[in-house]
Amino acid sequence: MITEERIKFAAFEAFPENICYSTISDIMHDYNAEHRRIWLSGAEWVFKNLQNFWIDAHGKDLPEYDEEVIVLIQDWDDEDYTRVAFGHRPNPKGWTGKSLSTGKIEHFTPKTFGKGGWNLANIKYWLNVKLPKNLKDGEKK
Repeated sequence: MITEERIKFAAFEAFPENICYSTISDIMHDYNAEHRRIWLSGAEWVFKNLQNFWIDAHGKDLPEYDEEVIVLIQDWDDEDYTRVAFGHRPNPKGWTGKSLSTGKIEHFTPKTFGKGGWNLANIKYWLNVKLPKNLKDGEKK
């Protein structure tokens, strides 16, 4: 769970203290305080409304084929037990490629699960966010 202290730490990383002597009055002033306040109010809003970002995995609004997304899986009827995974919707048309076992060119059709045609079983919700790409060592974001 993300704690309030970690959120505040992230705000100070984004907008570190910038204390200077004010030219308007004879006091010390942190010029990044307002930026941190706005950042924290945005973070608070996101965490309060996070459940609104999850989309039904069996509805009409689904990710494109082969687009990797974050999914919530419920393997049992227990709604308290949910696990997080990466999932995607394989293209039902399949693909043509070389078989590892025979070495021949064959057509492969993926096995899909549920009404949405997912690669994993029992996916209930998916999250529509852009995932960071994998960076190699020394590569900049």
